[in-house]
Amino acid sequence: MSRGKFAEAAQAFIRIIPEQRQAVLQLTSNQEKLAAPVPHVDSGLSILFSRRYRARTALVTIPWFLMDIATYGVWTVLLRRF
Repeated sequence: MSRGKFAEAAQAFIRIIPEQRQAVLQLTSNQEKLAAPVPHVDSGLSILFSRRYRARTALVTIPWFLMDIATYGVWTVLLRRF
């Protein structure tokens, strides 16, 4: 639907979820409303380090990295004993 192929998208959706046939047909009858342009959103790895996500990225990455080191250290010690 985001590419303007309303009929094809509706047929595929009805084939997957036939109980929603009426809702799909109602949506595709409002094609003008659905054809509004989709805003471009930047994606990729650089977005993780943008001002908006920098703190969140650090709060997820640092504990994960520390747990990774700890797990590696524990397994190294355990495997060395056997």
